[in-house]
Amino acid sequence: ADMGYDVSDYLDVDPIFGTLADFDALVAEAHRLGLKVFIDQVLSHTSDKHAWFQESRSSRDSAKSDWYVWAEAKP
Repeated sequence: ADMGYDVSDYLDVDPIFGTLADFDALVAEAHRLGLKVFIDQVLSHTSDKHAWFQESRSSRDSAKSDWYVWAEAKP
């Protein structure tokens, strides 16, 4: 939803790139050929649907309340 920055699952591959099995096969073949694979992980962005975000916004006392930058709304 956010040009790729709306990450809701860090444990899977975006379907537009295939499946996790496809990725595993790619890495295995690259390693067989002596190549290394770099991936782009956007760890500083999560979807508003992600569990970390949901917990952070649930309460100022949440264990993850400081995982995001929150500011008081302006009038």
